[in-house]
Amino acid sequence: MCTDRPALALAAAVLGVLCMFPAGAGAKPNPHATLDCGYCHAEIPRFGVDTLETVTFWRAEGDEPKLCLRCHGAEANIHPLGVVPAPERLGTRTPEHLPLGKSAAVRGTVVCVTCHFVHAADADWALLRGFPGSDKPDQFVKWQDLCRECHGAGLEKRSPHAGDDRSCAFCHAVKPQPGQSAAVMPVGRRLCEFCHGYKNESHYAGVNPFKEQRDCTGCHDPHLDKSHPARLKAGYFDTIRDSVSLNPHRKRTLCFACHAEGKPGALREASVTALCQRCHDSGVIPGMSHPLNKVPVGYRIPAGWPLAGGALNCVTCHAPGHVPGAVPGRPAETAGTQHLLRGGAPGSRNAVCFLCHDRNQWAGRNPHREAANTLKGCTLCHVTPPVPGRDRAEAVNFVADVNIICLACHDDVDHPGAARHTVTLTPGMPTVPAVLPLGKGRRITCVTCHTPHVDPPAGPHLRMTQEPSAFCRSCHKL
Repeated sequence: MCTDRPALALAAAVLGVLCMFPAGAGAKPNPHATLDCGYCHAEIPRFGVDTLETVTFWRAEGDEPKLCLRCHGAEANIHPLGVVPAPERLGTRTPEHLPLGKSAAVRGTVVCVTCHFVHAADADWALLRGFPGSDKPDQFVKWQDLCRECHGAGLEKRSPHAGDDRSCAFCHAVKPQPGQSAAVMPVGRRLCEFCHGYKNESHYAGVNPFKEQRDCTGCHDPHLDKSHPARLKAGYFDTIRDSVSLNPHRKRTLCFACHAEGKPGALREASVTALCQRCHDSGVIPGMSHPLNKVPVGYRIPAGWPLAGGALNCVTCHAPGHVPGAVPGRPAETAGTQHLLRGGAPGSRNAVCFLCHDRNQWAGRNPHREAANTLKGCTLCHVTPPVPGRDRAEAVNFVADVNIICLACHDDVDHPGAARHTVTLTPGMPTVPAVLPLGKGRRITCVTCHTPHVDPPAGPHLRMTQEPSAFCRSCHKL
């Protein structure tokens, strides 16, 4: 293995060298760095002298492709090998910056090292030429730029899902025959990611109806045409069509969750509120957080916020799921920051409330003290004042969702529970003691942990105990 540092500058310019650049801290190591030069080369390359045209290889076929196939199986390849770029081959052209095969058996054809620089400093960029770690690290910015070397803009105009005879070659080494199974190479998501890019956990968040993550073809059928949203399988839609827990918002393929024809237009319910309440009144996910009454005299509604006959509805404060949430006159980056709220402000959970409400209405008031001492503060939270000793927790009613009532005054983003604590309990979550009241659908709310009817001089109003760590252990077995 060559480790001569003075030769590193030459190694960057000579395509046939074996010497590896030292990988940076935390970089994924290039597996070729552990190989002896003689593993591939018949003679050790001479730094500053040999080029890709003059280095020798121990195989008779030269540099491609059987040399690489000793370690890399055919299933690892995502591009046809041995083809000559030419206009009659999908409108391709001879690349300007990528080397075609040099050995006699593969001269002028696409080989592994056409796209990959096997002596890259690290494997963070899949050894692709023109990216950091390769011989010319600043040549390309996106992987599509590398593809354009041969394909120009033509590849972007074509799709392997087009359904014509030429499309099969994108995924299949051999053209499939009717009634016969046909293998793809490589198998699984790597083939799809070649065009669609890597999909992380967020791709499935809120829209995976299955117990486990599936490969791309678990949800998508690559042979469907464009009339099928995202080419999703019928079985996928059947599974989530009437779900109340999956999140269709900002998902262009899930219009059918709200719209009767699966595209913007007529709704599945008679009103916006009824449509939203199908999920948000189920008790499975957070519910309606604001009363939907006619706007009282003296309240101001920001321009562009829609009303229904002078009354609030869900989309008065929340943008529809297919809209970023921008409000006329307000910058988009501050709109819909949470829960698709219109006019939200980063770092503040209740800023949107005071676009309609007068902040002075709440200034200087303490409903906990008023309720504990005079019972006059009840209507700040309750529609009708509860009768002490008679009304039970499940019978009282509130002017809005309990959590949103609390947020009118308590907007502490550093709260230990934060928003993630107000969730609906599902199997596998910690057991909540019976003395801690849950909301509809076994949902944790602010009053699950805090009692609002006492006015201690200090402390978090915790139920059972005022010692935070002891209280947490009532649910969490630390």
